[in-house]
Amino acid sequence: MKEKVYALLEEVNKKIVQYEGENMLEDEIVESMEIMDIVVKLEEELGIEIGPEYIVPEYFMTKDTIVKMVEDVRKEQ
Repeated sequence: MKEKVYALLEEVNKKIVQYEGENMLEDEIVESMEIMDIVVKLEEELGIEIGPEYIVPEYFMTKDTIVKMVEDVRKEQ
């Protein structure tokens, strides 16, 4: 799953997968519009529905927090 999420993230913005810091939002690696692109791409490609409770900064700090969000969403569905 991790590799598939990374590949989808790379399609939106290659810098996301390359980023090694702790907060992509503060470091301006990802913009708010890209977050929506990520959500839509993950929903379409993985067949999941990401509710608004998951679209919070904590889940968009790093590529691995995005993977955790996907895992949490999948547990709920």
